[in-house]
Amino acid sequence: MLKLLSGAGFAFLLSYAAKIILLKLYSPADFGVFAFVAAVAAILGPLASLRYEDALLLPYDDRRAAHVLLLSLGSLLGMCVVFSGIVIFREEVARAFGDSSVSGWVWTIPALLLFNRGAKIVELWLARKDRFGLISAGQVAQSSVMTAIRIGAGLVRANPAGLIFGFALGYAASLSLFLRQLTLSLKEALKEGVDWRLMRSVARRYRKFPMFTMPAAMLGAGVTHAPSILLLFFFDSSVLGVYSQAFAVLLIPLSQVGGAVAQVFFVRAVEARRAGTLGSLSATVHRRLVSLALFPAGVAMIAAPDLFQFVFGETWRASGEYLLYLSPWIMLTVVSSPLTRLFDVLERQKLELLAAAAMLAVVSASLVAGGLSGNVERTLLFVGIGGAAVRLAQIVLLMRLSGVRYAQIVRPYAEYALLSVIPLVVLTAAKLLDSLPLMLGTVVLVSTAYVGLILKRDGLLADRSK
Repeated sequence: MLKLLSGAGFAFLLSYAAKIILLKLYSPADFGVFAFVAAVAAILGPLASLRYEDALLLPYDDRRAAHVLLLSLGSLLGMCVVFSGIVIFREEVARAFGDSSVSGWVWTIPALLLFNRGAKIVELWLARKDRFGLISAGQVAQSSVMTAIRIGAGLVRANPAGLIFGFALGYAASLSLFLRQLTLSLKEALKEGVDWRLMRSVARRYRKFPMFTMPAAMLGAGVTHAPSILLLFFFDSSVLGVYSQAFAVLLIPLSQVGGAVAQVFFVRAVEARRAGTLGSLSATVHRRLVSLALFPAGVAMIAAPDLFQFVFGETWRASGEYLLYLSPWIMLTVVSSPLTRLFDVLERQKLELLAAAAMLAVVSASLVAGGLSGNVERTLLFVGIGGAAVRLAQIVLLMRLSGVRYAQIVRPYAEYALLSVIPLVVLTAAKLLDSLPLMLGTVVLVSTAYVGLILKRDGLLADRSK
């Protein structure tokens, strides 16, 4: 996981440094258009590959796994061709959402799907081969290329094209980096050639993935990305852009860690289930995720408006204000996302589908109730409460499925909340003194103190030295 976190850490630092420039080059409306296009691509992503890639780590032998990989990539390519027809309906989409700015960019959705999902599928294959160092290098390449293209395009002419193509070509760069190892490992696994009967066999054996995991993943993506659809419907692309950066600035660094944990956890959870230690592993991973996500969410709720204004400018202060409502939901999303791999490990895809449907219903109802009021802050309050509630329920369900007791589920939140109290009280006091330099220094001080406390208390440094 440290190998993955090295790449995630670089991507995080680069993306944050780049945002200081990007939020000055691009308008909230530009980010709103990108958020809408990316949200649609994210929701369609599971359908594009039918989520067969989630079965990549389950076969014992590489030959069967390689056929699963080919099945996933073939489905992705075919569906992206089909989705290309979306360009025909671009004007209808714009009219439906009452914002003509999105119509010119709907055609880019298949390209985003192809490169983003393609890279994620190949990453899972490389995770099976324990090539975590290469995956980390891919994260570095993706972040570097995306940042360079976005800044370069913004300097020439700032519009949604720079944001969209930077995103797509960043993942294309990581795919190109994976290509050699992918080719070599596939040649080894398929040295007897592609067996179409085996392809049909694995399609039947893992049919639960397209039947249950795929629609569940679409609904799960809807839980996260529904605001990027409905905020455009109820408000406009500028409001969506401000919201998207509030969500991204906290979610990006935490999700980088969560993504690294998820890739390793999936591999180890399969092994732990066979060994009968899945409950212990799940409880440990859950505890670590809570320790990483809870404190930053608390800092964001207190200091985000002033931090946004200082770093990005007055235009983006509202993004920081939105985090007061969104931070608990984001924190629980980061904790729950890696743990959703337990549905695949335990092959409980039908339950995953039902849970995802219930979650989407709650979040959508919250958004509609707030949107009908015409008040952005009320809408975000409703969706923040609804989103946090469903993510917490999902965590409890997953932990219980893996055999973790209720007390073990609750304890990390209580412990790390208590550890956060004094640093957050100090930060609140600094904020009340109405001195921006003092508050910025306090954020650095309390964050450093919290990290040091966690490292010492949980024995992480001692574990690393062993």
